[in-house]
Amino acid sequence: MSHNTIQILFYVALVFGLGGGAFILIWWAKKIWKKYFKSATSGKVISISAVSMKAFIYMFPGILLFILMNIPLIYLGSLLKKEDYCKEIIKFNKGIKKDDPFIKERCDCLDVDELFENALKEEN
Repeated sequence: MSHNTIQILFYVALVFGLGGGAFILIWWAKKIWKKYFKSATSGKVISISAVSMKAFIYMFPGILLFILMNIPLIYLGSLLKKEDYCKEIIKFNKGIKKDDPFIKERCDCLDVDELFENALKEEN
């Protein structure tokens, strides 16, 4: 993938992952609030640890959905870091070729021609 493609997908995942995930998390909290409040205040003695554990248990599906919606964001962030890593490798090893096994192994999902072009451009 090219740098522009990764960056566009990263920002789309940022909007939908964080924005949509936060929306679902808040929606879930509103949905279960009455049930949680009734359960948390039903006992004679209210314990902080019991209230916090009940909150975690009740909110677990919302938290899980938030995390699942942000998996693409995490993956695309790692691709951006891998792109920077590959550029640094190319800058450091000036004699490295595009068909080098190390480049094929580490930078296989990225556009190798663009990596070499950008790394040499940044070097000068």
